[in-house]
Amino acid sequence: RADAVRAVATLADVRRSVAAEAALAYLDARTGQARLAVARSSLAQVDELVAITGWRHQAGLVNELDLEQARVQRAQVAATIPSLEQAVRVAGNRLAVVLGDAPGSADARLAEAKPVPVPGAVQPGVPLELLRRRPDVIAAERALAAETARLGVATASLLPSLRLVGSLGSSATSFDGIGDAILRSLQ
Repeated sequence: RADAVRAVATLADVRRSVAAEAALAYLDARTGQARLAVARSSLAQVDELVAITGWRHQAGLVNELDLEQARVQRAQVAATIPSLEQAVRVAGNRLAVVLGDAPGSADARLAEAKPVPVPGAVQPGVPLELLRRRPDVIAAERALAAETARLGVATASLLPSLRLVGSLGSSATSFDGIGDAILRSLQ
């Protein structure tokens, strides 16, 4: 019975793990999209800064160093965008695989950028009660119970055992002859 309960708890733990992995992949994708939007917005602002610095350089208000620093800053911001796009693709592919689909199949569902979901309030509880409800803890507890039962069986098999084996026959023709038949069988 402990093995059966352990198998059910292990299945529940696998389901929980898959759901958690899907949630993490989804959060990674949405967080990556948010970071990518910020990077693109920053790039637009830095482009404006480069243009303004260029005009100021043409007017003689700033030197060449200021213009080059603005260009370097733009290049640094622009360099972050491909890695952020890659991170969004990887998270989308991971989500698709966890859901049992081919990589790239989640791209359509993730095409529209949405805000990062914020979880609702987590219900507080006694830590011991929270642990007792975890499927992996239940599976480990049942595995221990099964092994303890097997250990008891193995220990019992090491102890001496007494087995009485007997047979009844009809060699005596009367109750008086039963004692004589037993004595003859012992000799």
